[in-house]
Amino acid sequence: KQTYVASEGWYADKGGALAGPKIKVANDPWQFYRIAFRTQSEVEGYYAVFFWDKDEKMLVDDIYASVYPSKDWVENDVVVRGREGAATFTANFMSQKRMPVCDLVVTPIAAAEAATWADKLYATLPPLDYTAAPDRWALIPKTLAKLKEGGPIRVVMLGDSIVNDTNNSNWDALVKRLYPKAEIRVITSVRGSTGCWHYRTDENFKSHVLDRKPDLLIIGGISNGDRDGVNGIESIREVIKKTSAQIGCEILLMSGPVAADWRPKDPNNPDAPLPKQEPPAMPDLYRQMQALAKELQVEYLDMYTPWHKYLGASGKPWEWFHRDAVHADDRGKQVLARVIERYFAPKQ
Repeated sequence: KQTYVASEGWYADKGGALAGPKIKVANDPWQFYRIAFRTQSEVEGYYAVFFWDKDEKMLVDDIYASVYPSKDWVENDVVVRGREGAATFTANFMSQKRMPVCDLVVTPIAAAEAATWADKLYATLPPLDYTAAPDRWALIPKTLAKLKEGGPIRVVMLGDSIVNDTNNSNWDALVKRLYPKAEIRVITSVRGSTGCWHYRTDENFKSHVLDRKPDLLIIGGISNGDRDGVNGIESIREVIKKTSAQIGCEILLMSGPVAADWRPKDPNNPDAPLPKQEPPAMPDLYRQMQALAKELQVEYLDMYTPWHKYLGASGKPWEWFHRDAVHADDRGKQVLARVIERYFAPKQ
């Protein structure tokens, strides 16, 4: 059946849940944690991390990713980052069928170790063929200065579940490795299936943008189109203009990357490797977003093209990078992390 998850919107129910104990967060809200556990599962399930504030209210920006099926007991090793405002968090496991879990161990780790974990995962994937635009950064000079020179920088990521997944790729650990002095503070301001048509109103802009005090606002996701008679592009324009007028921070507008796996598959053998395929044409919305960014003089990062080119060239089975029909698993998230890493990587 369909069920509502605040960070994702309405999607298929994930099954029964096994909840771990509440764990007190470290003094640093942006602490990385290694979560190790063993599983044995007939079907693909999920691990999830939920964060709770001091009043025992669950934060919206949670974490979901795949637990892959295995007849034998297997070791799982994942890395997550904490949240501003969280007092405790829980590791949780979900499946439509029986999935025993044991030996759960949670360990605080440094950003450098988180980056090493990401490298290990990326080494199991086809390499990403992507070069960032040479004219990038022209409109975010303060952000680049803080990355290079040090000092805290608050990066607020605004959007939907795809933005939440992009945050959960731990891209900031990779960027910090490039700029060791940087103190990157990522704040996800998200709601499932939600775009700027929601965040544009005064009340929602205040709670989701203004109150988060960004130094860099990243606007993204796949939910910024027209909604309920509200024009998508004009909504983005309104959020950008309000941000410039009321905050004055730098802005990065991103097209949406992950969506449904568009590659045709053999319904009798859905787990078979697929041949190389050309991606679909870029939706008009993202072309309009790029033009809007140029008009309003804000940075633009095309996430659509590298993701879909990568997917088509990967040769991997259908939905190999997905945890469900729309969202990325940790493999897919790592692809997103590498695109952002290359965007911020020092120019040669």
